[in-house]
Amino acid sequence: MSTIIHLLLLLWSVCVCVSSTEEIAVDRGFGEQYNWRTMPQAFDEAGVTKKPIMVIVHKSWCRACKSLKKIWAENTELLEPHLDNFILVNLQNTEVDLYKKTFNVDGEYIPRIFFLDYQGTVDETIYNIYGNESHKYFYYDLHHVIMSMKVAADRLTGQKVPKPKKPKKPKQPSRSTLRRSKLENEL
Repeated sequence: MSTIIHLLLLLWSVCVCVSSTEEIAVDRGFGEQYNWRTMPQAFDEAGVTKKPIMVIVHKSWCRACKSLKKIWAENTELLEPHLDNFILVNLQNTEVDLYKKTFNVDGEYIPRIFFLDYQGTVDETIYNIYGNESHKYFYYDLHHVIMSMKVAADRLTGQKVPKPKKPKKPKQPSRSTLRRSKLENEL
């Protein structure tokens, strides 16, 4: 009986070690080629380097999160020029609950991307300007993420990066212009 208990304890400790190791391997599908950190590691490193922190909040079961992971992992060439400015973190599942107060800026939807200063404060002014006003930190396009990264680099590191402009809607031609072009086409 005691042998069985010892085996069960050994098996449990191995499972705990393996799950702890998985927590340290923090790429979680976003790409091993990036230098991911845990939140405590990011806070420590930011305190020393004064670099801002970029945090992706996601869940393992979320379809939009899986899509973002794939886009992120497959587009190293687009992302790498901007990543040196940040300490990268991705929070998943139970970790999200540990930092709920920090990242509950405008709701609990996922995925969300936040930019923090080196002291760990979320800069609420850096969000997806191309997205939905009620889900400011949701990104569905990698180019939108990169635009926010440029803004964050400018504001949080002091680097001068051109600020993105919201795209303007194309002007509709006036009725007289339409009539004129119709007449020209008939001639």
